[in-house]
Amino acid sequence: MNTVRGYHTLKDKGNASQIELNGPIKCILPSRAWLGLGYYFWDTEIKWAHQWGVQYGEYLIFEALLRIDGTTFDLFGNVSHINEFLECIKIIMAQKPKDSQEVLVPEVIEYIKAHTKFETIYNSIRCADYPNSASIIRFRKDKPEETYLGGSRVQHCLLNKNNIVSQSFKVVYPENL
Repeated sequence: MNTVRGYHTLKDKGNASQIELNGPIKCILPSRAWLGLGYYFWDTEIKWAHQWGVQYGEYLIFEALLRIDGTTFDLFGNVSHINEFLECIKIIMAQKPKDSQEVLVPEVIEYIKAHTKFETIYNSIRCADYPNSASIIRFRKDKPEETYLGGSRVQHCLLNKNNIVSQSFKVVYPENL
């Protein structure tokens, strides 16, 4: 089992101790849920939690140890999961009118949930976004292949609290709480 530090960002409503006891808080707004409804964490980098928190003005950051294991649908580090996701995009696109070919991540996640036993197998989803341009480095001068380093933020969406290591959820920002 692999674990990573995850950071959960929320608007500060003066209830940090209550959230620390009962949290994290589930995202239940489909319009804001990039990976579906669930408990959202930034993977490893607290700076991403701070960047997200700025939109709230006053905000809180909670830290927890998160398990990445066979119950994680991993779109960041598991090639089989990525390929399954890409195949679902093709299926969805084939069902759409030709003038509507954009497919969104939550749409694919919901398709997979509806057509597989996803929620009986997986407790979490891990995925990266690329809000900034990544560093692109080629392997060789005479070949086009390259790798992308940096520029990605990795997120976890926990469908339930099972992938949180017991009693590791705690407030870490602001530090004086």
